[in-house]
Amino acid sequence: MSKKTQVLSETHPNWPINKEAIDTVEFCHSCIYDLGSLFKAIRDTSKKYSTTHDLAEIGMYLANDWSNNIDITHKTLIELLNNKNT
Repeated sequence: MSKKTQVLSETHPNWPINKEAIDTVEFCHSCIYDLGSLFKAIRDTSKKYSTTHDLAEIGMYLANDWSNNIDITHKTLIELLNNKNT
């Protein structure tokens, strides 16, 4: 068990780790990924160095960062579920 998984399970021992929780995290990941794609489309169709272009780049960066964080959470939940079921 990784240190992060151990901390998560010790901090929240009563949280249900089940397929529904994992499905919710996967849905969130998909939504954030789609949001990043929307920001990319806005950036790509706006004039370089415009406010719209710059804000879309910030949105892309944040969506990518959130997507990565959700991906880590997803992997942690799967690890917890596997440990729970063994």
